[in-house]
Amino acid sequence: MFKYLYSSKFFKKLFYRLGYQEIVLDGITRENFFDLYFSLKRPFVVQIGTNDGKTYDPLYNYISKYQLSGLMVEPQAEAFEKLKNNYKDNPNLKFANVALREKDGEALFYRIKPNLVLEGKEYKASSGSSFYKDQILVNVKNRLPPVRYDILHRISNDPNDYIEEISVKVRTLSSLFREYGIEKIDFLLTDCQGYDYAILKQLDFKRFAPDIINFEHSLLTFEELLQSHALLKNERYQYFIHEGDTCAYKIS
Repeated sequence: MFKYLYSSKFFKKLFYRLGYQEIVLDGITRENFFDLYFSLKRPFVVQIGTNDGKTYDPLYNYISKYQLSGLMVEPQAEAFEKLKNNYKDNPNLKFANVALREKDGEALFYRIKPNLVLEGKEYKASSGSSFYKDQILVNVKNRLPPVRYDILHRISNDPNDYIEEISVKVRTLSSLFREYGIEKIDFLLTDCQGYDYAILKQLDFKRFAPDIINFEHSLLTFEELLQSHALLKNERYQYFIHEGDTCAYKIS
């Protein structure tokens, strides 16, 4: 695991591309990397799996500070309403209450039952939603005693009792972009509980070539992780690892 992105050659190329030829920095973290990128460019952001858009969100401060334009995507109704409220002062954002799949329609989605969540811990529960029930079972176990005592009301020892199945609207990536008139993407971020590679595969790299693609890889299978990194390399991206995410950047 790499803690630092340290290629000064990369920054020379990036800043030259953005019109800042004189800036060269070494030994920076992902937060430093984001700070620099957003200070030099006002990108169009697409964020998929946004939840409430604020809690533990790596982009909230940048989007709010610079009043960035973008598309925020979140399938859960309760989280979606909080998302819109958290960005109510930004008129440059569009919001989509959908999830991403391989075809348009509706799909089953698993999450922790909201009525079992302790007050103030809503994010800790809603962030563990997924198309994959097995992952939610793990999430429930990680949110119950003896692991945690402060997230859920304990009703039984069976994790299945804490899970509900809901139906959500789903779109393909191309349908979503067409519906919301997305013509360019500068920054793509996905946090989709193991579905990130399936979304990445749908991206039309010939039409959209984001400067940065950041996706959660910690819940991918090992094969999916290898395939996602191979796809990025094939599209001439370089990447570094930050905790459970892959952050890829493209230099033309």
